[in-house]
Amino acid sequence: MREMITGVVDASAARFALIGSLLIVLLQAGGPEWIETLRWDRGALAEFEWWRLWSGHLVHASWAHVGLNVFGLLLIGWLFPEPVPLRTHIARFAWLALACSLLLYLLRPQLGWYVGLSGVLHGSFVIGLWWLWRQGDGLALLLLAGLVAKLAWEHVHGPLTSDEELVGVPVETAAHSFGALAAVVWLLVAGGLAFARRRRHNGAP
Repeated sequence: MREMITGVVDASAARFALIGSLLIVLLQAGGPEWIETLRWDRGALAEFEWWRLWSGHLVHASWAHVGLNVFGLLLIGWLFPEPVPLRTHIARFAWLALACSLLLYLLRPQLGWYVGLSGVLHGSFVIGLWWLWRQGDGLALLLLAGLVAKLAWEHVHGPLTSDEELVGVPVETAAHSFGALAAVVWLLVAGGLAFARRRRHNGAP
């Protein structure tokens, strides 16, 4: 699929993936106490520890968990070299993490704490596949449909495979759907802003 894009090389996507991966590894190396300080935690959020809305997605339950999510982040940086500034990648992460965290807080009241990047990764795949499809890659739309089918399956039957023993915690599949939903909102807002800019440009004297 990557080969279908010609002449598109964007270092910012790779830089963001590498910086994010390094940060995740460094935070994991801080040990259990550091992870507990940064994880998404319902009780701590109720005490106004708002940084956890973002930092909870950067810490993980185990090194195997880190490996899976770092691989996903690097894969996204390689597959979707969208030519946007680094600040756009940072803003996307901030939005996806925030939206996922808030939806977990509001819609998963039984959830006490959460760690991991999987919700943000699912949202990033939605955005990336949509961009790739707009570049003329028909396979991207098929993969996007497959991702939607995966989310629907998880909603009804739970995770496709049980990674609990590998990552050390149960898979919170709701985070996957919340990340994808946040991505749709991002795309709608970004599309609306782009349309408004084009209208202003076309209507300028």
